[in-house]
Amino acid sequence: MAQEQDLFEFNNYTITVIHNILRRANESLVINCDAEHITSKKQLKAFIGYLAAYASFLHHHHKNEDDIYFPVLIKHSINCDGLTQDHKDLEALLAILDKTAALSKNKKAVAALDPKTFDFVSVKENLLQIRATLNPHLLLEETDHSPQVLRDSGLTTEEITKVHNDIMVEEKKQDPFTSLPFFLKSFSPEEKKNWVKKTMPGFVVNVLGPIFSLRFSSYWQFSYQQQVKKGVKFSC
Repeated sequence: MAQEQDLFEFNNYTITVIHNILRRANESLVINCDAEHITSKKQLKAFIGYLAAYASFLHHHHKNEDDIYFPVLIKHSINCDGLTQDHKDLEALLAILDKTAALSKNKKAVAALDPKTFDFVSVKENLLQIRATLNPHLLLEETDHSPQVLRDSGLTTEEITKVHNDIMVEEKKQDPFTSLPFFLKSFSPEEKKNWVKKTMPGFVVNVLGPIFSLRFSSYWQFSYQQQVKKGVKFSC
């Protein structure tokens, strides 16, 4: 019984840790989204690259929930209608963000980037609109789908384990040169100690992560960990 309780608690903690990645990335993008913080073409290219990594992570997070996690909850009569609708609302906002993210893969567009003419105002407004829907949505998942709610529903530890394993399989399909560094550079020291070290192989964290981060190294100046080193204060 203690093992079951630990797994339900760990599931909730895992969800919160992943949600913190999304909260922090959006916050960093909003903080830096102006010509005061982005002063060169090189920096603007990096900013858009980090924005693209955030958009991709959010898309995949929603897909994993819609395709893998929510169906298991619904099977146990846990209502996910509001959360599913939030995903649809967010995807509409993300479609706008995707247009900015796509600039990172367009050589002509990248060459034409200029912080003096870039529309920071519209991009920041889009990010704030996403945050206004996303953050309450994340909190609702964490509180309404608490460990006790899941236990009471009859959800089994085997089902939780399968959900985690299936999501891990899907995540391995992503581009490791952007997804892995984005992921690993988003954790707090407490999360690295209590979640990363318990769930991820040391070889991935300590060897592959640093290697994969080199290809787009400029992107990660906007990561949570690098921003904290600069003295930026985050809300979570």
